[in-house]
Amino acid sequence: MATSVSWNDLPDVALVKIYLDLTDTDRLNVALTCKNWQRSFYSAVLWRRRRVVFESLEAERDAEKENKFLDKFGHCLHRLSINIGQPNFKSCLVISKALDMYAKRMCGRNDIRLRELELENFHLEQHWHFILSRNRLVTALCRIIRKQKCLRSVFMAGARMRLVDGCRVMEALSKGPSGRTITHVYMEDFFEMNIIPYRALRFVTAMSKFATLKQLHCNYRYLNGDVIRNIANKIGRQFENLSLIIEGDVRGVEVPTDVWVEFAERCPRAEVGIYICTTIMRGADLRTPFVRGLPLTSVYLTSWSRVGEVEFRLASLLRHLGHMYNTSLGKPIV
Repeated sequence: MATSVSWNDLPDVALVKIYLDLTDTDRLNVALTCKNWQRSFYSAVLWRRRRVVFESLEAERDAEKENKFLDKFGHCLHRLSINIGQPNFKSCLVISKALDMYAKRMCGRNDIRLRELELENFHLEQHWHFILSRNRLVTALCRIIRKQKCLRSVFMAGARMRLVDGCRVMEALSKGPSGRTITHVYMEDFFEMNIIPYRALRFVTAMSKFATLKQLHCNYRYLNGDVIRNIANKIGRQFENLSLIIEGDVRGVEVPTDVWVEFAERCPRAEVGIYICTTIMRGADLRTPFVRGLPLTSVYLTSWSRVGEVEFRLASLLRHLGHMYNTSLGKPIV
């Protein structure tokens, strides 16, 4: 005969699993059921991750709600994701003010220890046409970053920032306390298109300040000999992975052989992977970045065009890779 089981006997681990699948409002309603369920509502694991969205004319009201969350559960927060939606003429100023409010509240607390920070496809070059709003936004981000002392991973892919704004963010990351804790940086398309950031001394200097970096994911044109040498000299044996994206003609910005040789010697654990989209490489020589000494371990190719020129250049690249790296490539070319 089946025995009845009371909801009060539900293990805490199972109750927490249920909470994890609920929205904030539903969690609050569940917590009102009984004292035991209310106790589980305050489990720190439920509030480790937070996605804040400021995307409309109601952004300041959303910021007030998120500030209340920080007051209640900020000490539990480990991963923060920030989304600003697609601001328009009316909402962009409101959104920047909302993020500024949120940043000030976060920086007013000393018990928030972020491990991961994500900027969800900000695309600032597309949406932020007003310098006042953009400056306020970047200032708020820098304020949040400088406050962090335990940050490990930063996801900034698709931010599309101006050179000066991007350099400010990189300085906040590398020159503040997080420069001694960050291990993973994802910054593909972090700058606006056609910007070559290594020509700015601020960027090169900021990149040289990371002390614990293990993985760097960025565009090929973000790096030159100075940036790579700084990584090799500053980090050396602890550096593990360099992932580069080639999304345009890189002739004239190639990293020379001697730099790669030095990098391979000082960073023996490092793997270098390159991603190439061949459909946007018409008229460019795909072979130029692949020089001798490059410690290449993987290449990822994307091609869906049947244009004869693209096919010819792709075939030429494959022959070149086979000739240069037939013993070093550790993964198949796809």
